[in-house]
Amino acid sequence: AKLNKSYIGYRGTADLDDVKLDVSNKDGNIVAGTQRKSATFKKRLAKHREISKKYGNTAGVAGHSLGGNISDYVARETGAKAQVFNTGRGALDGEALADKALCKLPKRLRPNYCGNITRHRIAGDPLSIADKFISYGKNKTYSNPSGNNMISAKSHSLDNFYK
Repeated sequence: AKLNKSYIGYRGTADLDDVKLDVSNKDGNIVAGTQRKSATFKKRLAKHREISKKYGNTAGVAGHSLGGNISDYVARETGAKAQVFNTGRGALDGEALADKALCKLPKRLRPNYCGNITRHRIAGDPLSIADKFISYGKNKTYSNPSGNNMISAKSHSLDNFYK
């Protein structure tokens, strides 16, 4: 069936395998900035392409934390629109730094993916700090609902985005 719009949501870190993808996976991890090389990211990209083809559109993507990183990657590779939440990023992510530089070029010279990502962050989220400085796209930072915008692990929770 053809749909006007379809969306895929990616969850954040949920188990030990996800933690490895975040920090230590040898075929690619977020801390080292090599996540785009990982089998997990490549599988998610292939599934996105399959779903987009099946439903006749480019599926939009969204995700929190690790899921936000996956959404970022899929959007970059396919031109999908992405909404990412508290997406952590390794400060060594040379690909993200290169993307940011390309997205600062005059509009006619920028890659198509530059305007496709909106990054949502809660103030004080420790995992989003590097992402704020090395990523491209639209950036939105929200006050922590607790009223405390100091860095804290609680700031990373997806629960902070809704009341």
